[in-house]
Amino acid sequence: MVSPSELALPVERSSSFSGVRWLFDLLPGIALLLLVGYAGKVTEQSIAAYGRAHQLTLPNIEYVLWAIVFGLIVSNTVGVPKVFDAGIDTYEFWLKAGIVPRRRSRTRRPFSGRSSRSSSLDSSPSRHSPLLARSPARR
Repeated sequence: MVSPSELALPVERSSSFSGVRWLFDLLPGIALLLLVGYAGKVTEQSIAAYGRAHQLTLPNIEYVLWAIVFGLIVSNTVGVPKVFDAGIDTYEFWLKAGIVPRRRSRTRRPFSGRSSRSSSLDSSPSRHSPLLARSPARR
């Protein structure tokens, strides 16, 4: 028969040292995330510079996509040691923290004193569409 003390989960004692230890457990993985992100940024800029130097039109692949590709290559070839796991698990937080400020900055527009409806009704169609401005029926 199993005693109740064997069923109980071990309780960790809280101390200020455990908080510091938790932070130090995160640092290697976060450093690896930063390194892979930086490698993606360097790759993006290098390809753009190569295209400009050789007068080529190359697709602009964002650094985030390069970082994902590098992460896939590393994790599927050599693997990631356990020491990085805690920090790598925070990638979703960093991703969401980066997306929220970007989204807010795109949606905010300076106040012009008029509503968007009145400004669209006051303006002529030629201002919004160059095809309508050239149409003979609109002249």
